[in-house]
Amino acid sequence: MRSVIINHIINDIKNMNAHKKNLAVNKQVQNYIFDILKHNTDTLAKRAIFIMIELYKKQVWNDAKTVNVIASGCFNENQKVLMMACHFLIETTEVNYAAESDSEDDEAEVEISKKDTHHSKKTKAKEARKERELKRLKRRERRKSRIQLMRNFFPIDMINNPQDFCDKLFAQLKKKNFKFEATLAMMAVLGRMIGRHKLIVLNFYPFMMKYMFPHQKEIAKILAYVAESCHELTPPDELETVLKHLIDNFVNERVNDDKITMGLRTIREMSEKAPTFMDEFSLNYCAEFKNYKEKNVAAAARSLINYFRDVNPDLLSKKFRGRFDFLDKKSERKTYMYGELKINERVDGAELLQPGILYIENYSNIVRRRCSY
Repeated sequence: MRSVIINHIINDIKNMNAHKKNLAVNKQVQNYIFDILKHNTDTLAKRAIFIMIELYKKQVWNDAKTVNVIASGCFNENQKVLMMACHFLIETTEVNYAAESDSEDDEAEVEISKKDTHHSKKTKAKEARKERELKRLKRRERRKSRIQLMRNFFPIDMINNPQDFCDKLFAQLKKKNFKFEATLAMMAVLGRMIGRHKLIVLNFYPFMMKYMFPHQKEIAKILAYVAESCHELTPPDELETVLKHLIDNFVNERVNDDKITMGLRTIREMSEKAPTFMDEFSLNYCAEFKNYKEKNVAAAARSLINYFRDVNPDLLSKKFRGRFDFLDKKSERKTYMYGELKINERVDGAELLQPGILYIENYSNIVRRRCSY
């Protein structure tokens, strides 16, 4: 009965906004649900946030107010409501649209199968026609989803005052004891928002280091959250401590090969987003693993070396710089410091287009001369 009532509410609001957005009623219902999330911690708040999420996925309520009402569930005392709000912010609109398009394709496939098998037997021609119709439907739904993705922002981009939101969520994460699943969900939201909005939450990295050990459960996700939170405005001192912690606990021969690979890949992702924190000793120590016996470890080390060959080859020792390092003029190299932005004065690679442009102009002149003759 409760599921029927919830589906009825969702369909009723969807039908009410089918032709035109009913702003007055939507505002009243949203305020009512916001009060429920703010003052309730029981199953009522769980059902209220479920309705909001479903209406957003169906593109009925896809405005910034809906996102902020759902995001307020991250501060609810009920951990199930908290996890639902965090998972909503982690997911992107592309995932939601893909799920909806897949379900619609399944329904279309059922309709086509009923149409083909109701009155006649199966033949090769009918099976081929069925496959063509399914491909056509999938192409149409794919085009629709691309158009919708271009028009909408991700939910995490529409949160009001993301710095204040992250500060409150991190303070809640430090003070209270949550289930490990809820802790992971809040870590994911913090890492995603810090990296996407380029925020500075300095105590986030020392807090994450308490969980960054090879024996930790879901260590791959934790390392991914740390790498995702890095950006060019993150202070290098904070990331240097994380780098030393990774080298001491992951990038050494005392741990398994899988953990070494995870550590090297994490350092590679962190360096790609914030290359100014890397020092010469740590980089060359990690580069020594390029001849390691396990191929995944060696590949991860080579990936790190290849990245710094393009960004800052001076940090690498001569044996890791490669054979083509003499082609790069040392006077043209520029190592950017913390807070310094790279400004392009011209389009990279534009000089390669000049011969082709001259050839096209000469060819067009020859064609004009032939036409005049």
